[in-house]
Amino acid sequence: MKKLMLGGVIVIGVALLCCGCGGKKRVVVFHADALTVPMGQIIAAFELAHPDVQIIAESHGSKICADLAKSRDCDILMVADARIIAQMEPEYAEWNAIFASNEMVIAYAQKSKFSDEINGDNWYRILTRPGVKFAHSDPEHDPCGYWTLILWGLADLHYGEKLDGKPISQAMAAARTADSIKSDAHQMLNLLDSPSGIDYCFVYRNQAVEQNLQFVELPAEINLSDPALGELYGKVSVPPPVNRTGAPIAFSVTLLKKAVNPGDALEFLQFALGPQGRALLRGNRAVAAFHVIHPPLVDHPEKVPAELQKVFSEN
Repeated sequence: MKKLMLGGVIVIGVALLCCGCGGKKRVVVFHADALTVPMGQIIAAFELAHPDVQIIAESHGSKICADLAKSRDCDILMVADARIIAQMEPEYAEWNAIFASNEMVIAYAQKSKFSDEINGDNWYRILTRPGVKFAHSDPEHDPCGYWTLILWGLADLHYGEKLDGKPISQAMAAARTADSIKSDAHQMLNLLDSPSGIDYCFVYRNQAVEQNLQFVELPAEINLSDPALGELYGKVSVPPPVNRTGAPIAFSVTLLKKAVNPGDALEFLQFALGPQGRALLRGNRAVAAFHVIHPPLVDHPEKVPAELQKVFSEN
């Protein structure tokens, strides 16, 4: 099984935090950690074609990315819940473009307990068995974490079962151990490889596909993948301090109003959202990593720079 790339700061080239290192112009991108693999590939391809530009990318949970983008130099923000950027408008952003959707899955390894039994109909019974360890990311910092809790609430509605008298969502919460909540998906997925690690984890489909992991596909009614089921997803909410309502998973991007290098940042976005970037986002496997949305869905299309409007209108 392939080892996972480490989260945190992704450095392409020489990542010295100074403007114009080696005569190169710098573009700073903060992005959701779920985009780590395709962004690494997109950045490498862009820099190969633009040797005078250096892309400095940091990956975190999307809510952390948004907070950092407000306080630090940042040109481009890419998140795993479009509502995060929407909440930054109009102070920090003028437009918000949804470029991909995703879905929640349950990833596991060959060693995982009861891996020969688990499926999309019985997963909650398997994960609540004694001795089974599962994990999800922190819902206060990472959308993948609160999508997981919303998924559990949707499971209550979809399956209509109770486990020892408890709704599925309560049974899942009660089955968590002290270390079930991880900082991010990278930490969880690496633990699947460990003999003393976890058995299962809730992640985005692309993260399981990119790491060649086995995973349980879940019904559309609970996996948050289908825009047509937005009303159903919205029936479940996570209370404060998370304070999120269910919605179809939507990855989005914006060029920040305070961008230090908007010209080169726009050129990078043209590449990332253009044909080559979209191909890398889908992945070269038989199963698509992301569901690419093209043209992107934009909340204020009249405010999108002309350079990107051209890309958005291309097939």
